[in-house]
Amino acid sequence: MFFTRKFSGYGLFYIFDQTVNTMNAKEKLLSEAAKLFASKGFSETGTDEIVRNSGVAKGLLFYHYKSKEGLLQAVLERAWEVIRNSCEVDIEDKSPHRTLRTLIKQMTRSLEKDHDYRKLYMAVLLNKSLTHKLDVALKNPSEAYYETIIQLFRKIGKKNPQRWALSFDIHFKGVSYGYMTEPKTFPLDDTRQMMVDMFTR
Repeated sequence: MFFTRKFSGYGLFYIFDQTVNTMNAKEKLLSEAAKLFASKGFSETGTDEIVRNSGVAKGLLFYHYKSKEGLLQAVLERAWEVIRNSCEVDIEDKSPHRTLRTLIKQMTRSLEKDHDYRKLYMAVLLNKSLTHKLDVALKNPSEAYYETIIQLFRKIGKKNPQRWALSFDIHFKGVSYGYMTEPKTFPLDDTRQMMVDMFTR
């Protein structure tokens, strides 16, 4: 004899609610870890502080990420996702000037919106001993946009799109460093407009 278990509406809602709570807990841990790792450093940040600030049970941290190193790797993966997403544009748009303006705005706004993730990613990227310890190979952020920039400059009609892409890369790295180190005083809006004027004329 076979028995079929029927889920009531409440039961389904409970399962959905638990899933949402689990996702929220993971997001809170990632966000708080990114903030603390970026501001204090990985070694100086303890798991107790992360769970206390995020309001998540300590057991969930180890359940989802196994260790503080595992949590850092998850944060770095999210950081790369953030960087890559900020560089996504419609390369087939009929107006490459418009596409390039959109790209500049997205990338510079991400510096502000995703400050903690970006700052941490760059700090770990430059810390060879930590990347060796974690056994991770981080990509250079330029890889997320460099080929796109070359294509856009080629469509705009620049004689040497590779050279223009190099200039763009140097400028954006300078903007990134300036904003990462002095986010409260760095003139991000003015710098964004300067890049738009410089590269989309």
